[in-house]
Amino acid sequence: NRLSLSCPASASRGAEPFLFDAVYFRSACQCTGNLCGGSRKDHNAERIAFLRIIIMMTITYEVGDGLYVNLTNRCPNACTFCIRRNGAGAYGSDSLWLDREPTEEEVVADIEKRNPERYSELVFCGYGEPTERLDTLLSVARRIKVSHPAVKIRVNTNGLSDLIAGEPTAARFAGAVDTLSVSMNAATAEKYQEVCRSRFGLQAYPAMLRFCSEAKHYVPHVVLTVVHGTIPEDELAVCRENAERAGVSFRVREYIAPQE
Repeated sequence: NRLSLSCPASASRGAEPFLFDAVYFRSACQCTGNLCGGSRKDHNAERIAFLRIIIMMTITYEVGDGLYVNLTNRCPNACTFCIRRNGAGAYGSDSLWLDREPTEEEVVADIEKRNPERYSELVFCGYGEPTERLDTLLSVARRIKVSHPAVKIRVNTNGLSDLIAGEPTAARFAGAVDTLSVSMNAATAEKYQEVCRSRFGLQAYPAMLRFCSEAKHYVPHVVLTVVHGTIPEDELAVCRENAERAGVSFRVREYIAPQE
């Protein structure tokens, strides 16, 4: 017998339900209820706590020779080509939908247990915009830099952290991040809004370019990227010119096909 569980938030995103052995689940819940020794309400609280322990989140996952960090599912954009539209995971990972956002300590512990020095770089990416948790991102990055100075750290971002935070953020990345890979996605603000559907509207695109122009003074490598096949060829030249005006690199990256 199997028991299928899913939280409303996960279900609304089309995430797969969690499956457990029903007999084990019943005995485990009975144990937590007996340990509690209180009211039905107390028993239910214990069972919920137990569920949070056994439902494991995917905080880190491997992509090639890199270690990726899944901080959040929040994002101010809803891009038409977003990898999240293809399934629950990426590159063969377990589901990247989070039951809750992991704490800073949980993130550091998950990175450390994998030994980050085994990987070519540590990448903050996942199924959300990592700068939605900028304080946690930078704190974790700095802690890893202290414990593993040789580890290279990259952030894959939409470059909208200034708008998310409501203040300039580029200087905060100094000393914590080696590379910022910023999704450009379009040649103009109007085209950007059409494909990225940002909650910030038409101010998103110029804010992203300003962030990159400023970030290059604090981060060694800043690159603006577009996804191959999502932008007409004649607009790629404009994207490249925009990157040059911002004083940063430009790259066309490959589209990730849906998982079978």
